Amino acid sequence: ISSYWPTHRVSAPVRLSTSVAPSAPVVATVPIVPRALALRSASQLEQEVAARTLALQQATEEQQHINEERERIAASLRDSEARLRLALQAGGMGIWDWDLVTGQVHFDDMEIALTGVPTVNNYAHVDRFFERVHPDDRDGVQSALQRAMEHNEEYDHEFRILESDQNYRWLSGRGRVVYNNAGNRVRMVGVNFDISDRKNILVDTESRNFIARFDNDRFIDRTEVLKDFNRGLGN
Repeated sequence: ISSYWPTHRVSAPVRLSTSVAPSAPVVATVPIVPRALALRSASQLEQEVAARTLALQQATEEQQHINEERERIAASLRDSEARLRLALQAGGMGIWDWDLVTGQVHFDDMEIALTGVPTVNNYAHVDRFFERVHPDDRDGVQSALQRAMEHNEEYDHEFRILESDQNYRWLSGRGRVVYNNAGNRVRMVGVNFDISDRKNILVDTESRNFIARFDNDRFIDRTEVLKDFNRGLGN
């Protein structure tokens, strides 16, 4: 039995496939069309490049201005620091900077000369400083420092520090606590300066006053004895 299939039934699917096939490339261009339509003209591109170039130039000039301002401020700070150091040196003041986390203290050259603390590259542990404080003054210095840290107040204390094996000099210390952004104590900075001359004058004055009072008391005693003696003679 020969199979039978109408020719018109075969030609219809063929015609459908051939009519649909040419549309496939068109469908494939759908995602491309918006991008193609968005392409700018040459004049538009030139304008955009010019605008971006101008913005970049302005940003560069602004950054250059910022850098120049930073350098000016840094130079001003360096000058101010130099003048401050000269003033401190003229006043015989030494600067110390105590790291409360590590215990290391930075001493400037004047501070090393005042305290005699042995340092490495101007650094030493705070214990090396306390070792040179007069034994009778050590607790007072530590208490004053602790009080300044706990109450956020200025450190202000006078003490003696070893100058040689037997001699001590008087120093006056001033300082303040430095906090980080989290509010934690991280450093303490301050100055020490020699007040030995003032202390020696004060001691001499007190000694002379004591001797004068003692001599005056003895004079009064002698006067009273003479009065008693004269009264006895009169009797």
